Amino acid sequence: MKDIVVIGSLNMDLVMQAARLPKLGETVLCNENYKMIPGGKGANQAVAVAKLGGKSIFVGRRGNDSFGTTLASNLKKSNVITNYLTIDKKSPTGMALVMIDKNGDNSILVSAGANRECCKKDIDKVIPVLAKASILVVQLEIPFEIVSYAISLANKYNVPVLLDAGPARKLPNNIFKKIDIISPNETETEILIGVKIKNIETAKIAAKKFLNLGVKTVILKLGEKGALLATGKEIHYVKGIKVKTVDTTAAGDAFTGALAVGYAQGKSLLESVSYANYVGALTVTKLGAQSSVPTKKEVEIFMKKK
Repeated sequence: MKDIVVIGSLNMDLVMQAARLPKLGETVLCNENYKMIPGGKGANQAVAVAKLGGKSIFVGRRGNDSFGTTLASNLKKSNVITNYLTIDKKSPTGMALVMIDKNGDNSILVSAGANRECCKKDIDKVIPVLAKASILVVQLEIPFEIVSYAISLANKYNVPVLLDAGPARKLPNNIFKKIDIISPNETETEILIGVKIKNIETAKIAAKKFLNLGVKTVILKLGEKGALLATGKEIHYVKGIKVKTVDTTAAGDAFTGALAVGYAQGKSLLESVSYANYVGALTVTKLGAQSSVPTKKEVEIFMKKK
């Protein structure tokens, strides 16, 4: 399998659990002590790729602080190649405050820190690897200018682009034609194209709108309801997998990492989505971001049981 290049963010997640999320102006006591868990959409996806057997190369920025050291160490322990992780001497490592309720649903507040300082020079360093990669994975937690630059480079070298469109924001229409696979969730879809997903039929409407904008493949993450795959030739609904939800924090990132691995292995799109569905479902059964991402072996065992 060729390299899978992931360009994006890494954060230290400060995780707090409570019976419910606080309302405006309200203080709610946590159920137990808070936890510090490695996270960040880009790093989560890079870890997912590595744990699922892919050759994962991460490109991003961290601060020159203890959080940054811990995050870098965790990436290496997960077999992610960190040669292109730059240390920013001015900004702190990114941090996220993750609040989780009794149902496993969450609200997240992110301080970008060094992630905001990602620049074209960071991307240029990885060009020799990117030019030969099987796929490029990007998100929207670093400056969009840099995401767009990375996408253009991938297009130049005919490397497929997988965009996990979170955290969602309005994008210029010309970027969609440069994306091979887009994988937003329901909330991100509404922000990106203004279509509110209420059921499978509205999901199909949203998928067609993405295709009309120029995206080659649309994979809508529908949470516990599963996923929808759409191309110009086919539409498939993949049912959700019932599990006991503990924390949904990194489910989408694990799903995206699994998609990248499936693609790099030469699996069909439908096989890749089905596999990613299992990975995402297993991820929500554990607490935290990178700590909840399952290994290839764990997924194989889980799939046999379901």
